[in-house]
Amino acid sequence: MRKIKAVFFSNVPAVIQAVNNFFYNEQSIKIQTLPLNQLAYFNIRNCDHEIIIIDNGVLSPTEINIINQFFSARDNNKKYILLTAKLDAEYLSLFISGGVEGIISKKSELEILRECILKVKDGERYLDHFVKEAFHNNRGLKNIAIMQRASADPPCLSLKEKLMIECIGKGMNNMEIAEKLFISPKTVEVYKIRIANKLNLNSSRQLTIYAALQLLKLTLVLFAVVPWDSIFSLPDFF
Repeated sequence: MRKIKAVFFSNVPAVIQAVNNFFYNEQSIKIQTLPLNQLAYFNIRNCDHEIIIIDNGVLSPTEINIINQFFSARDNNKKYILLTAKLDAEYLSLFISGGVEGIISKKSELEILRECILKVKDGERYLDHFVKEAFHNNRGLKNIAIMQRASADPPCLSLKEKLMIECIGKGMNNMEIAEKLFISPKTVEVYKIRIANKLNLNSSRQLTIYAALQLLKLTLVLFAVVPWDSIFSLPDFF
């Protein structure tokens, strides 16, 4: 039987060792483990790995930059799995709407990672019970539809509204947007309300996520590596 080829990136030596030990005698999966800094030298398009697994641990600014560059050339023929410590429904819905096929909590056993790899290889989406519980408790599944709108063509927006979305997606505050577009901060708020109404979004947080997804074109770089707390600094205006 041909083994599934996967590669696992992590910046935690203990995690790498645990994965190596668990999959050492695995009959159906051949997994290569690499430190996260190897992403800078990893050619995703020419590798023969079918599944890319990222351990979303605590990342330094240098590691964030490396991953940004790596996933800017994401190969859609590969399948992606996230190992995450952050169980926030709205945060995780970004991964799902962006096409990540598997999400596993770091609380899960490695047997769950094995099961996820097999399911994802067969074309199924896999969420472990910790992730499902996060969605259930926070009603996060309703956010997925909102996030998926960003993957479609945006509705009819004026040029200034499109420029506004670009600024919001870059994390600019109201004063910075006002200076860039030569309008007042109060007018910025008016534009935000108008854009949100056109997009059927219910808060400035949802508008900010939408803008970021539009700007970054739903590549995986959006997910584990973007400091979303710094983006969500805009006050609610509804």
